Amino acid sequence: ASQGGAVEFIDLLCSANEELLTIWAGGLAWIDRWCEDRYEAVFLKCSAAQQKELLDLLAYRRNETPETAAGIRFFRWVRRMAADAYYTSAAGMKELGFMGNGALRKFEVPQEALDYALRRSGY
Repeated sequence: ASQGGAVEFIDLLCSANEELLTIWAGGLAWIDRWCEDRYEAVFLKCSAAQQKELLDLLAYRRNETPETAAGIRFFRWVRRMAADAYYTSAAGMKELGFMGNGALRKFEVPQEALDYALRRSGY
C-alpha cells in the first residue's frame, strides 16, 4: 500500500469529501480512545506490542463485540481504501499486468460471448 501511495490517496479523498473525512477522523479517534482506556496512552505512544495487539483484534470480524464493532468496521474500511489506492496506482496496475486502454482498429465481440448472451436471453 505504501508503494501505491495509500496515505496520499486517502488524504486526498478525505480532503475532498466530508463524509470520508468524518469516517477517517472518527476511526482514528476511536483507536486513540481504545488505547487510552487500556494502555493509558494514545495509539502512537503505545508500545509496538500494544499496537499489534489492537490491530490483531480489529483485523478479524470474529473478534467483534459491541465494544469492538466500530473499530473493526473502521479497520475494514481502511483496508479497502488501502487496496483501492494500491491497485489503482502504477505499482498495483503493474502487479496486475494491466496494460492500459488502447485503440483498436476494429472491435469484435467474441463469438462465445454472443452465444452466451443469446442463450441467456432465450433467442
